[in-house]
Amino acid sequence: MIKTNILSLFFICSLLFCQLAKAQVYEKGNVIVDAYYGGPNLYTGVVKTFYKADQALGNFADLKYKSIGPVGLKFEYLVGAKIGIGIHANYALTSVEGKSVDGSTTYNYEASYSRLRIMPTFNIHMGNSKRFDPYFSFGVGYANRKFKETTDNPNIPELSIKNASPLAFRAEFGMRYFFTDHIGLNVLVGVGGGPLAGGGLSFKF
Repeated sequence: MIKTNILSLFFICSLLFCQLAKAQVYEKGNVIVDAYYGGPNLYTGVVKTFYKADQALGNFADLKYKSIGPVGLKFEYLVGAKIGIGIHANYALTSVEGKSVDGSTTYNYEASYSRLRIMPTFNIHMGNSKRFDPYFSFGVGYANRKFKETTDNPNIPELSIKNASPLAFRAEFGMRYFFTDHIGLNVLVGVGGGPLAGGGLSFKF
């Protein structure tokens, strides 16, 4: 009797395992939308180091820093259960404001460095689970990087510099887990245009 029960349990577990192995989190025609927030904002660290050193020399005062992102959106269309094509867009901002010191006079000062990337992507999905989706993503596209500096000091003209190269690229590994048929969580790590790491929500249609 015990042997029969063990064999029955083994048979049931084997069937479940086979079903999971055959399961696919996606099918051809699915659309995936990811929203994420990532970090670190490396440029913010560089900017703080530079301006704090300049402030110590007496060139600036009352500086305040602002950092956004990278924050991103990804859209993907599944051309097959394992292959998708899509668009990845992300944005990051580093800014500083305060007072610039010129002799005995102080002036209002603001500077910002923004980064926008929009990249078509090719995506490879490797999972065989109904809920879990590990993937690789590769993208090459457009980058808009802009540094802007303004002050009411009449001796310093407004400065605006755009990127020398409008090219962005990214290689990324990520994982999604869908706790319902349509809503899940995502985590990612990558190099190139975007965050080193990030996480957010995923939606499947």
